[in-house]
Amino acid sequence: MFSSLPPEIINAIILEFSGDFESLEACSRVSSYFCDISQQLLFKTLTIDLKPYPSIQYTNLQDIFSDNTRPGLCVRVLRLKVSPETATDVLYYMQHLRSISIEPHDSATPWSSMSEKLRAALITLLSLPTLVQLKIATESQIPLIFLRQCPQLKDLQIMDQLPDHTLGNCPQSCPNFSRPTYGYFESLTAQSCDVCEEVLKGLTDRDPASRLSVNQLRRFNGEILDSRSVDVFQKFINLCAGFLEIINIVILFGMPES
Repeated sequence: MFSSLPPEIINAIILEFSGDFESLEACSRVSSYFCDISQQLLFKTLTIDLKPYPSIQYTNLQDIFSDNTRPGLCVRVLRLKVSPETATDVLYYMQHLRSISIEPHDSATPWSSMSEKLRAALITLLSLPTLVQLKIATESQIPLIFLRQCPQLKDLQIMDQLPDHTLGNCPQSCPNFSRPTYGYFESLTAQSCDVCEEVLKGLTDRDPASRLSVNQLRRFNGEILDSRSVDVFQKFINLCAGFLEIINIVILFGMPES
């Protein structure tokens, strides 16, 4: 009953409460409760990195999740390289994610080249009601149409230029969402004025399929590279002026010609 404790502590407890079965039972229960609670707290802050490892490592990871359901239910943060198809089965065990980072690498697979199984797994993650933070880059090429169906997304970070698919283009694999859940951004980071413009256009239209809005945005982070960027960001800020509390703009105009 005290197998998780060092032997010297076990011996001291047994010696102290020798013959006192009620006290020994109380110690056993406290030890058990402590182990359960500490494990739950650990899994609630667990971060999983899925990188292009050899397939055997994904097999081992899948065995861990299938043998014990608790990690999959409690893991909160996922950092994912989208290329390795062998990691697809692991994604289905993570149904309470709060943060997803979909990162590119040298051999990143575009959305159009992903298997249907991997696409379905990613769509499932993006539509989780627990998801509040999403970080993506262009190389991952996740169609922005799916952002409309993120019911509780609060923080969106798009770290490069505009992906191939915009909010106005629904790819063939776009599912039919019917859950009447609506949410809104609180923080947006967009380094490209094209990305900013598409988010602005797509999430402020009157499309009844949209589940996400920018009309309560509180924080905006962006970059100004040229005069067009100024116009786009000004339009965005004007739209959200009633709610914005923090604005971070990095100005990166080129040096003037001599």
